[in-house]
Amino acid sequence: GKSINKEFMQGSSGTSKLVADNALFSAVIAHDLKVVSYNYEPEELFLFMELEAKNANLEDFKLKAAGTQYLENLQTENGISRLTYRAILKQNQAVLNFNYFNPHQENYQKISLDLTKFSNLSKLEDHLLAISPTKNNFSFLKSTIIISISLLLILLFLWRKRIRYLVLLILFLIVTLALLYEQEILVKEGTVVYLLPTSTSSMFYETNQMLKVKVKLEKNGYLKVVLPDQKIGWIKASDAF
Repeated sequence: GKSINKEFMQGSSGTSKLVADNALFSAVIAHDLKVVSYNYEPEELFLFMELEAKNANLEDFKLKAAGTQYLENLQTENGISRLTYRAILKQNQAVLNFNYFNPHQENYQKISLDLTKFSNLSKLEDHLLAISPTKNNFSFLKSTIIISISLLLILLFLWRKRIRYLVLLILFLIVTLALLYEQEILVKEGTVVYLLPTSTSSMFYETNQMLKVKVKLEKNGYLKVVLPDQKIGWIKASDAF
């Protein structure tokens, strides 16, 4: 069979870890590993996965492509392990690749996840993000476009002396402000903040007091909100007032 450079050491979980010279290795040794479901939010680089493995040290799962990462709700029964994984990726990417080591086949099994299906960016927006990858730079670009259009309408009004250009300017500014406005709401104490806008989603936070949050999106009876500490999650619309 194939050989790999490996070293065994005792992990905090009490299971042995395989440390291999492989950039995609997830630290899992399993007879089988699969991603039951997953979701990705490109804007926040947030990745969510439901994992299932057979005869595995699934509690040691870790991605080198991720920064902050959490393992939750680990359950093992009859050799089958399941858990919820969430993480913040180090950078935006179209495909996420990782692998695990299968001791029966004595080789690495690769898993690839298509992340592009969660992005509604057009090719033009992809290009803009490539040359302006930070949120601040992208905001600067939007501000520049708004100011340029406003100045153009002002110059046309001063040059042509026609009221319609002034009306267009006012309408443009009203629509722009409406689009850029982020609604602020109050959420009650004990509100559960979920990872995803679904009834089966894992929770990652519960408010211990009334909070003022910003609303980014509404979907399926849930609100995507930004908490005061800048964490982003979903709450039930009924928890807002």
